[in-house]
Amino acid sequence: MADNIQTGALPKKQGLFKKKEEVLPPLAPRVTGEVAALSSRVRLVEQRISDLNKKVLFVEQNMISNNKTVMNHVRSLQDDLSKVKGLIQDINDRILAIIKELKLKVGKEDFGVIKRYIELWNPVNFVTHEQVEKMIEEKLGKAGKIEEVVFEEPVEEEE
Repeated sequence: MADNIQTGALPKKQGLFKKKEEVLPPLAPRVTGEVAALSSRVRLVEQRISDLNKKVLFVEQNMISNNKTVMNHVRSLQDDLSKVKGLIQDINDRILAIIKELKLKVGKEDFGVIKRYIELWNPVNFVTHEQVEKMIEEKLGKAGKIEEVVFEEPVEEEE
């Protein structure tokens, strides 16, 4: 049997019908070289696949990190946007209040009417009670009659 391995022959089968021994050609050095080359190529491909897996893992980690950073920026922008919306709403409310207040103010025509009345009445020439009393005292004092005149405030009638 040891001879069969060296010669490349298969062992004989025992049975009813005997077969001829098949002789295999010896392993050629060319085939061994091709197997070694293929084995080397397989190792090289495996190494490349391993390197690619490491690169993919690195890219995935970077993507996760960048995604977190982008999401933080998006949240920050959303917060800023909601603050800006609140400020805009506040400004709109103030503008509406100003508009309401302006509607209550006197118009140009009304102001002209009031101006004409003031010019007609000329309140600069109005006098106070004290000034009237002083003027009366001066007039009466010159005339020789010094009496105390008491002015009463006009009483408003109730409606």
